[in-house]
Amino acid sequence: MSFTHNFSANTGYLWKELSFIDRLAIAKKYGFESLEFHDEPHYENLSELQSILSKLELPVNGMNVRMGETFGCAALSEYNEKYLNDIFNLLKNLKPYILTKLCIGKLNSNNSNRTGM
Repeated sequence: MSFTHNFSANTGYLWKELSFIDRLAIAKKYGFESLEFHDEPHYENLSELQSILSKLELPVNGMNVRMGETFGCAALSEYNEKYLNDIFNLLKNLKPYILTKLCIGKLNSNNSNRTGM
C-alpha cells in the first residue's frame, strides 16, 4: 500500500528571513503543494498576491485572521468583540479568491466543544 502526502508550507514559520512574497516562490521550489499563512496577506497588495498564487498554482489551506500578542483571540472570551471584528474585516478585505474554504472555530467556555461558521 502506498500513501501520498500533501505537505503545506506555513509561511508564518518557514523562511522568516525572506519577504512574504519570496517565501511563496520558495515553497513551490521545495515541492510544497499548498500554503498556510499567518496574517501576512493583510499587509500585501491583494491583486499582486492573487496573481502570484495563480502563477505558482499553490492553493491556500488556511490563514490566521490576526496574530498579535495573543497569536489570535478566538478562544479568549474577553476578546469576543475583537474576534468578531477580525472575522468581519477578513471577509471584507481578503476577497474569496485568497481562501477557498473558510472554517472558523471557537472554543466554548468549558473548552470541550468547537463551533464553526
